[in-house]
Amino acid sequence: MKDKKRIILLSHLWPYSPQRLTPSTGIYVYEQVEELKNNVDLEIFVPVRINPTLKEILFSTKKNIFKNYIFHKEKTCIFLKYPRILTKHFDSFVIGLILYLKTYFKSYDLIHSHTLFPDGLASFVYSRLKRIPFVVTVHGSDLMLISKRPIDKFFVKLFLKKARKVIVVSYKMEKILRNDFQTKRTVVIRNGIKREFKMTDLSKNLLFIGRLTDIKDPILLLNIFNDFLKSRKDFKLVIVGDGPLREKIFEEIERYGIKDYIDFKGFVKREEIEKIYSKAFLTLITSKSEGFPSIIFESFSAGVPIISFDVGGVKEAVSDYKTGFIVPERDKGMFLRRVHEGIDYKWDREYIKKFASNFLWEKIAKEIVERVYK
Repeated sequence: MKDKKRIILLSHLWPYSPQRLTPSTGIYVYEQVEELKNNVDLEIFVPVRINPTLKEILFSTKKNIFKNYIFHKEKTCIFLKYPRILTKHFDSFVIGLILYLKTYFKSYDLIHSHTLFPDGLASFVYSRLKRIPFVVTVHGSDLMLISKRPIDKFFVKLFLKKARKVIVVSYKMEKILRNDFQTKRTVVIRNGIKREFKMTDLSKNLLFIGRLTDIKDPILLLNIFNDFLKSRKDFKLVIVGDGPLREKIFEEIERYGIKDYIDFKGFVKREEIEKIYSKAFLTLITSKSEGFPSIIFESFSAGVPIISFDVGGVKEAVSDYKTGFIVPERDKGMFLRRVHEGIDYKWDREYIKKFASNFLWEKIAKEIVERVYK
């Protein structure tokens, strides 16, 4: 039997990193890696800063921040500890060099990184030192902001041209890379789901799942839901997630006087997500920008259609009257009308669920091996 390829995986997006934004940060990378391990010999490195910022020192609720940053250990990966000195670009070179020194006596066939900075640039540096090819997966949010940042754009153009493959999660992202960055070696491979969810009931719940940040725009969501309640008071809005806008959301709920119609769950453990989807009627996405959010196929897996603004690659999966509705303009009145229509429409939820079954991580991992690693 032919030996498995030896791959080094570099990603700061990792749910067990002490520097994650939320406990679920990078869960899609972790789930992908777990399936890839069945096909290749994989060693995972997660960059972790050893010097917390002043803000983190002053406001962290952790009992011993230095213990988490310097001595924290995890069995699922190897933490690649580095000092943050200057910009993310400089950090990328430092990470690449430290990784090279740490694996100096080891041999690999390829390095695969997730996100453009610092991981993508670091993998380019490592590949030059180690003389092996590198692959980058671009998830979306970082790419959408780069055109406004000349230095970022310069570095991205520089290193993506040298990549064996650049994995993107939507055709919209592929078009941006080809047109704006002259990146030709792109391949579209979606994010996936670990397993299919059960479709148990149709509780009158509108569902929002996501980090509570400005880019996800939960404040606009509350505004839309407040208007929705003026004509329909038989539904609740379920909010799953946490983030910097948490307190602002509570303030808005109080201002609108809609507390009785909100089920705020905050961060939810992964094993509880299935129950939440299975009791949802519609999933709502009000983001200002997206790549290809993993909640799309999670929602579909439970037979739950999606209403979303036309952001990122969402409309590549959400089709009007089949799997949900796309709101082409960022207009809250138009979004609200689609919510009303989505509530009354007779969805073929079995079709939606079957559509999601094509995007299990097991299938996607094999696609990555066949189309990218070989």
